[in-house]
Amino acid sequence: MVLLRISSEYKDIKEIINILDKITPKNSVLQLINPKYVVSERQIGIAFKKAKEAFKDGYNKSNSIQNELLLWICAEKHVSKAIKKAGAHNTKDFFLFYEGKTEVNKILKEIKAKKKKLVFTPDLKALGIDKKLLKDYPLEDLVLEKMAVSYLER
Repeated sequence: MVLLRISSEYKDIKEIINILDKITPKNSVLQLINPKYVVSERQIGIAFKKAKEAFKDGYNKSNSIQNELLLWICAEKHVSKAIKKAGAHNTKDFFLFYEGKTEVNKILKEIKAKKKKLVFTPDLKALGIDKKLLKDYPLEDLVLEKMAVSYLER
């Protein structure tokens, strides 16, 4: 599993998605993620594990593991809402999640992207987390709990 914070020279995220659709092997998982929804590498790793389990056990809500990953990341029940929320929008700042055999540097070259420092800058409002809760609980724990509750509400 690779998680990178990157910036691309492209102006439109749809251009990047079109390129990635052409070069990503079928057995790979690649997703572009809005930084507002990323708290930690652990969060994304757990979301990916849960997305794979959903497909294996037949309780997936999406027709692709990439979109199932977004459902878990933002604890959403509807694919279209998950894409709008947790899918990347800004070509200058997004996370690239990748699980596959293609060299990640080749992917970065194809989408004219550069690695940025792996810093997490989640947005509490976007995540639906009350700032007051941070006095008593770590943000990552709150987000993981929200993911778990979203599973129970499926």
